[in-house]
Amino acid sequence: MREPERQRAREQRDEAQGAPDHAPTIAQSRAARQLTRSRKRSIFRAVVANVYLAGISNSGPRHWQRLWYERDTRGVWVEQADWERPKREDWVAAIARELELLDEPAVLIGHSLGCLAAAEYLALHGASKVRAALLVAVPDVASPVFPAAVDGFRCPLTLRMTVPSLVVGSRNDPYASFEHARAVGSAWCSELYDVGALGHINADSGIGDWPEGLARWQQFERGALALSKAASG
Repeated sequence: MREPERQRAREQRDEAQGAPDHAPTIAQSRAARQLTRSRKRSIFRAVVANVYLAGISNSGPRHWQRLWYERDTRGVWVEQADWERPKREDWVAAIARELELLDEPAVLIGHSLGCLAAAEYLALHGASKVRAALLVAVPDVASPVFPAAVDGFRCPLTLRMTVPSLVVGSRNDPYASFEHARAVGSAWCSELYDVGALGHINADSGIGDWPEGLARWQQFERGALALSKAASG
């Protein structure tokens, strides 16, 4: 079944099930997204959608991830029901719902626990809805400072990253050593980007909208997409 036919089928299913007033149909969700995107001026040239996966407590207004999203005409922010007590199943389900709304495979842009959520999503659902991934400050679940409220997320070294990916590590991240970042990059067959001493690579790092990170990611993304097109013939 082609994508337009699948889309119509999903919309007909929503109508037949009589979705409650507070739960928008797929068509309504798509229309709301298009309105939001039309008000933005994009910093991205790629036509694929970027799906943003924040970590515990969400990414605030000064975080590079939020700043990128605010200027991304094809950006999708995955909202979690509980940002303070993350459960693996709930976070993965939220990602799956957002990706289901998209017509084509998307790029995942994750920070901290959002990176683990991306890996957990791929482990459960496969890579059919994902084209590539940017994974910044992947946390170490064995670290003594890893939040105790996080439930069910596995060690990233036990998971596979089944799409082209760029892992970004800091030399003084309190939630993961650079050796951990290097090990994750190796386990996931990812390219590793060493940013030096930038802490947890968040708002407290003082990097604003992180133009260096954006440039490095766009360079990687262009190469990954070119390889993907070449492989598909």
